[in-house]
Amino acid sequence: MYPSPYTYTTTWQSQAEMTYDGLGNRLAMTGYADGQSASTEYVLDGGKVLLATANTQTTAYLYGLGVIGSQTDAWSYLLPDGLTSSRQLADANGAITQATAYTPWGDTLAVNGASLAYGYLGGIMDAATGLIYVGGGQYYDPATGRFLTRGVNPDQGNPYVPWRSDPVGVMFVPLALLAVLYNVENLLYRLGLPRFVHDDEIANLGVVVLALLIATEENTRATALGLANLRAPAPASTPEVRNPPPVS
Repeated sequence: MYPSPYTYTTTWQSQAEMTYDGLGNRLAMTGYADGQSASTEYVLDGGKVLLATANTQTTAYLYGLGVIGSQTDAWSYLLPDGLTSSRQLADANGAITQATAYTPWGDTLAVNGASLAYGYLGGIMDAATGLIYVGGGQYYDPATGRFLTRGVNPDQGNPYVPWRSDPVGVMFVPLALLAVLYNVENLLYRLGLPRFVHDDEIANLGVVVLALLIATEENTRATALGLANLRAPAPASTPEVRNPPPVS
């Protein structure tokens, strides 16, 4: 019997390992980088993290409708925006000790102070993977603006985006309104009635909206391509193929 004619040489390395319970809640995570590893273990209550222990250091979390505070050495309080994304951190005296700015899709633009454990969409920021853990075994990738699985919004038209609709779909609404406005103005002109907007003004508005639509479409294609690459990464090196020895 001949050995396998295919020999693969790769340099793949694990970024992280996760442990989950039977309900899909994450119990532990180990991240790898530069030959080093760091592990965090979680104590949960109904899927919410009550305690997180990393390198013998334990952080406790306080909840209202969502997470509102954390204590490692002293209590700090998260100040979220309308999307539950943590924007600032305040100490017990109300002084702002940290501030974070995000892109519309969740990439971090700027950080003033130490990084937050909870960030965009109220999820846990995973430095090892660059992903955001939103609970229930679900992850969001701010680089592509997509969830990795459809489990977060299974009944939504596009379950992979965090919004109710994709930005491309939103851009069609102004185009539809421009079309209605054009038809109304054309009808007024035929009836000899005063017009509100001239054709050249409508055309200029249409050009602006169309340019925005094209730019948004290109961005969406880029993020979709990034998601596809994430799901099916290319091998780190080209497989070396060896033919079996001839049969004598």
